[in-house]
Amino acid sequence: MSSQISNAAVLGAGTMGRGIAHVAAVSGIKVVLFDINAAAVERGREHIRATLDKGVTKGKLSSDERSQALENLTISTNLEEAVASTQLVEEAAPEKLELKQSLFQQMDLFVPQDAILGTNTSSLSITEIAKVCS
Repeated sequence: MSSQISNAAVLGAGTMGRGIAHVAAVSGIKVVLFDINAAAVERGREHIRATLDKGVTKGKLSSDERSQALENLTISTNLEEAVASTQLVEEAAPEKLELKQSLFQQMDLFVPQDAILGTNTSSLSITEIAKVCS
């Protein structure tokens, strides 16, 4: 695997997930924002679009940078498609151990063998979350 990440997925389109996806897209990474809820993932994309628009208005981004970031961002409600060709997956689901373990167990089936799996947990054991992975 290259030392530079060019493809990533973020699991969870809430506040943290869409923020992570936004930063990745602006940084030039092709990123898939995933959520099981189609309305949530669409709201995530629209929030990112609005944040990018505000960045242009404030002079923090050019129109071209905004357009490139939007091109780097896709959304999905299909976990397999979201993670199948990624180098990095960042999980940003609610703080429920069983939910995070379920996501890790499912994504373990579909991610490339050398993908980096991350979690945005603030209080749960990373060892407990990851123990379901091969």
